[in-house]
Amino acid sequence: MGSAESERIVVLDSTAFITGVDLASIRWPKYTVPEVEQELPPSSMSWTRFKAAVDVGEVKVLEPDERFVKEARLASRRVGDERSLSEVDLKLVALALELRSRGYRPLLATD
Repeated sequence: MGSAESERIVVLDSTAFITGVDLASIRWPKYTVPEVEQELPPSSMSWTRFKAAVDVGEVKVLEPDERFVKEARLASRRVGDERSLSEVDLKLVALALELRSRGYRPLLATD
């Protein structure tokens, strides 16, 4: 990761790969969680997009710290989203929270 001095970053869910978002058009660093790959059918076009983006370093895959997963889960309960968010959604929120704690300005791109 670069310098965190309020750098904008994007946290992507599987929708970005399923819909074929032009990742090169997003000028900020892009991140996701390992579980996003599991949401993509093996050998599908979306899986191929994901693998290619990771392989060339266009998207970095990070596992959020459990502390931030717990924080995301608590926040989802407070706002009433607990039942509507999947485990992957919670991990994406957790990753955004963790990166924000490091000084980044995350934008969560999800459906």
